[in-house]
Amino acid sequence: AALAAHVAGDAAARGAGRYEMLAKGVLGLADASVPIERLSPVVEGLGRCAVLDGWPLVAALAVARGVDRWEREARRSAAAVVSASGGHQDAARRLVTRVLDAVTASPLGGG
Repeated sequence: AALAAHVAGDAAARGAGRYEMLAKGVLGLADASVPIERLSPVVEGLGRCAVLDGWPLVAALAVARGVDRWEREARRSAAAVVSASGGHQDAARRLVTRVLDAVTASPLGGG
């Protein structure tokens, strides 16, 4: 949690919003005392700046914090990635399924 907070602060100071959001998401997983209200803007930010790789983090936050709307957002983002994968949609869909199954089973993901 301390390292994620440091990375988030450093990224914010450098204007690296994507990495700030990713680090804040990791902080939300590592430190259960971070209020959901502080994480909602992170989930929204990941949807804007880390579409390709942010959805697994959003899914993990959803499971860990029990926020259904975040799970729906993670699934929506993952579906958009699959849709945009051209001729590789079947492989992308399999990857999304594996990742979501792993997130659900992970202690960090809450399952």
